[in-house]
Amino acid sequence: MYAATLRIPWPAYLIWVWVGALTASPLRSAAQTSSQPLVTVEFTTGHPQSRAHAPTIIAIHGLGDTAHNFSRVFRHSAIDAHWIIPQAPTPYGRGFSWFPVRVPLDPEQDVAPGVDLAAQDISRLIDFLKSTRGLKGPLVVTGFSQGGVISYAIAVGNFSLIDAAIPVAGALPLNTQIVRKNVPIIAIHGQADQVVPLALSEVSVSRIRSHGGRARLVSVPGVGHRMPRVIRHQVIDAIQNSSQMGTP
Repeated sequence: MYAATLRIPWPAYLIWVWVGALTASPLRSAAQTSSQPLVTVEFTTGHPQSRAHAPTIIAIHGLGDTAHNFSRVFRHSAIDAHWIIPQAPTPYGRGFSWFPVRVPLDPEQDVAPGVDLAAQDISRLIDFLKSTRGLKGPLVVTGFSQGGVISYAIAVGNFSLIDAAIPVAGALPLNTQIVRKNVPIIAIHGQADQVVPLALSEVSVSRIRSHGGRARLVSVPGVGHRMPRVIRHQVIDAIQNSSQMGTP
């Protein structure tokens, strides 16, 4: 194994790549945004011969988590995919936070400004991937909790175009304007969630659809604010369905 430092011809990014003998070995990178580094963990799953047109999935972690820890949720998935797990820039407990928020989440909180800044960071990462990776498959954004909120925002906001969004246990901030309406959104939410109540996803999906957007909600009985196997299976199914739908 060896380490190589690559200088990308775009001043906002510097990437450190660790190359191993196995194709499934993770790549770790640091993407420099306008304010501070955005660290990512990268890996691939599935069959090597099927990856050329496989989806690229940006999976965004929740409050207090890390990119490395969140990557474990999907690392052993059987789906043919390239995974990119960005890490939030702000320390929070033993992990990191994407934007200021009080939990449990309630509709009265105005988190939209912080969500917008986080979505801008992810949007810059998407632009970087499109300009340097030659992506041939669909680009899907998913995320849990805070990551779910950001996934909603990227799908409907004036950000980099994606092929689908799969927010998990998230909600669209009430003050976020719905600009884009053609990105398929498959929201997944546990019915027993007490941190981000299911009702917030119901309102989010209803609001998006009332504006002509393409959104539907999958509610999972007996699941709280977590990502057990049943939720992970729903995410993988949604990725496969959204990859077939694409963006018109």
